[in-house]
Amino acid sequence: MKILVDENTDEELPEFMPAHDVYHVKTMGWQGTKNGELLGKAQEAGFELFITADKNMPYQQSMKGRPFALVVLDIHPNILANQSACVPIVEARLGEFTPGQVYVVEGPHSKRKVH
Repeated sequence: MKILVDENTDEELPEFMPAHDVYHVKTMGWQGTKNGELLGKAQEAGFELFITADKNMPYQQSMKGRPFALVVLDIHPNILANQSACVPIVEARLGEFTPGQVYVVEGPHSKRKVH
């Protein structure tokens, strides 16, 4: 699967997904690109999944008609250890992700109450 990870994730995150074709926004030369334009670039480049830690992106950008799904990592703090802890969850759910839809993956979160 061809996956793009947002610049708000660690540049090393793609290394935790060796079974997939994973690119970081920075390695694509797209750092600093506004979200709407970034989604367009991801679409043009044929990405099938976009992973971000930006919880506001789904409210600011429409995914309708996009040929890839958006996965939002619900983690705190936003550090590599917490991002990489979400990788097995994302990989286990790959078959569920539908293009044009937004999915939230809950990972380690210091402010979340545990019941």
